Amino acid sequence: MTIDECPISVDELKKQLRLTTDDFDQQLETSLLAAAEWCERYSGRKLDSFEELPNQLRAAVLMVAAGMFENPTDSISERTTAAQRLADPLIWQEATT
Repeated sequence: MTIDECPISVDELKKQLRLTTDDFDQQLETSLLAAAEWCERYSGRKLDSFEELPNQLRAAVLMVAAGMFENPTDSISERTTAAQRLADPLIWQEATT
């Protein structure tokens, strides 16, 4: 996925983080793309498979991207995060017939 293919813009992430500067755009792009790819893998759905990205998945990507940007170290999560609940694969499974 490229930044142009991502259904969420760097400007949306900046609003989430309350950033007004362009100084961190490259880091924000990296965090946003990594979060979008995480959400695809976790939910089992490509973000571009939706006609319009559901708000729950949009929020999950923004939460993960913000977390990666604000805390760029590796962390251990022993509890289910809000982003994991929003991107729950059981919710986003495509119907099979």
